[in-house]
Amino acid sequence: MSQIKNKFLAQVPALTLKGNNTGSTANVTDLTVSQVNAMLGTLSSSLAQNHIFVGNGSAIATDVAMSGEASIVSSGAITLSNAAVIAKLLTGFTSGAGTVSSSDSILSAIQKIDGNEALDVRLDGSRTMTGDLNLGTHKVTGLVSGTTTGEALQWGQIGVANGIAGLDGGGKVPFSQLPSTLMIYLGAWNASTNTPTLADGTGANGDVYRVSVAGTQNLGSGSQTFFVGDFIIYNGTIWQRSPAADGVISVNGASGAVTVNAINQLTGDVTAGPASGSQSQAATVAKIQGTTVSGTTGTGNVVFSAAPTLTGLLSGGSASFSSTIAASNFSGSSSGTNTGDQTITLTGDVTGSGTGSFATTLATVNSNVGSFGGASSVPSFTVNAKGLITAASATAVVAPAGTLSGTTLNSTVVSSSLTSVGTIATGVWNGTAVDIAHGGTGQTSKAAAFDALSPMSAGGDIIYGGASGTGTRLANGSSGQVLTSNGGTSAPSWQSPAAAPINNKETFVLSGGDITNQYIDLAHVAKTSSINFDVVGGGEQVEGASYDYTVSYTGGAGGNTRITFVNGLATGGVSALVATDVVQIQYQY
Repeated sequence: MSQIKNKFLAQVPALTLKGNNTGSTANVTDLTVSQVNAMLGTLSSSLAQNHIFVGNGSAIATDVAMSGEASIVSSGAITLSNAAVIAKLLTGFTSGAGTVSSSDSILSAIQKIDGNEALDVRLDGSRTMTGDLNLGTHKVTGLVSGTTTGEALQWGQIGVANGIAGLDGGGKVPFSQLPSTLMIYLGAWNASTNTPTLADGTGANGDVYRVSVAGTQNLGSGSQTFFVGDFIIYNGTIWQRSPAADGVISVNGASGAVTVNAINQLTGDVTAGPASGSQSQAATVAKIQGTTVSGTTGTGNVVFSAAPTLTGLLSGGSASFSSTIAASNFSGSSSGTNTGDQTITLTGDVTGSGTGSFATTLATVNSNVGSFGGASSVPSFTVNAKGLITAASATAVVAPAGTLSGTTLNSTVVSSSLTSVGTIATGVWNGTAVDIAHGGTGQTSKAAAFDALSPMSAGGDIIYGGASGTGTRLANGSSGQVLTSNGGTSAPSWQSPAAAPINNKETFVLSGGDITNQYIDLAHVAKTSSINFDVVGGGEQVEGASYDYTVSYTGGAGGNTRITFVNGLATGGVSALVATDVVQIQYQY
């Protein structure tokens, strides 16, 4: 193989074998048929018609003519004699139609065998059985699982789908084999305490309890309210309520035999105890709401059983009270004229006392009286929540009127605070340094001002545009590193410069293991598209074209590059590599 170059294979004539039968290392030449036979040492030079090759004791194929019960022709067809088939397979078989002999034809032998049906009982549906079938101690086996009317049943079809129901030890059909529509009463259930405990997903289909104590429960599929006499039934998945009867379930929260009282439902602002039949009961008024109250008599009087507390506005044409209203029971305001002898006393900011009309006095809230404010001061007042002035004073103006004129600030203004000014066209800043919070740097020199705003904090730092262009510090890198852009808006970074590539060449004398593995591993990780593949004496293949090897840059031993033989160079290919072939790989790493 190593002496046949890929580029010369297309020049070899059809049906030509090349080789070296001299036993030396000379170049290959065209071989004759006899030379090939001699090298293979297995075939003679000719074969007679209708003969075959058969290996002899020396492992040499020799010409042999077939004989005996089989023969062969040049087309390859093998023929067995009729007597051979009958004698080896059927001779001596006796049936109802006779005994098969070796002289019978295959057809006559089959007819004798078919005549034996008179003694057989076919159970395949093509014959009809009559009479009794006595099996003795034997059993009928091999029946299919499904049956129809009139067919035999398997033992395994008892108690299963499409079979028949079995019986338990008491001679009755088990509940598990009955339809799921049947229900089993299990007793009483307390819906208030969930006793016995019920939950969705637990129980047997058709289980039934009757509610003995009413209550509300969530058994897993939502809250349900149960009343005495209801049924709760398990449908195989959840517990469901079945009411005892349609119609009224309860009256005013009461169930069972309920007696309806005449005023049983008086609650809220007017309450009364229960009364039977036409019995009358006194009602208690908790409070009167609204703007109009009408009495139950022609005079429109409203009678309270106890002294009430009146709040809000009490209005009407006239109102009379049978007794004195205590001050603690009166709030809000009243309208109209006090026509009685009731004395009214006012306290607080306005004081006074009397009946009907009387004089009042305003309380003193500020003892500092007089005029406030002038040419060089402004008045200052303190007003309470009631709008009353509780204190008054005068505050001097720092810059008296007349000191501000035109566009020039008078030199006498030395302690005023300017909250807003226009454009300052000229002038010399003579004040303290403006801090950063007010748009300055807080410094008095250029270097100090720059340092106050700079994000740098150590020697070797540089500034780059961070998020939205904000000045950001980049610390100094290591010795020998270079500043590298990472593209887009990503921050730059210090990176070590890439090393110059190293050229390398490796020579491989392929071993049997290399051929078995179908790959070789380089000593380094090769750079992409740098590999030249050369079969010594067989031509050069450069990586990147569709040639007969593939490259895995980090798939080899130790994470180095691996070259795998494929297509023509792989075992079985037209230029398959073999052991002792020499391969040279040139690459960079």
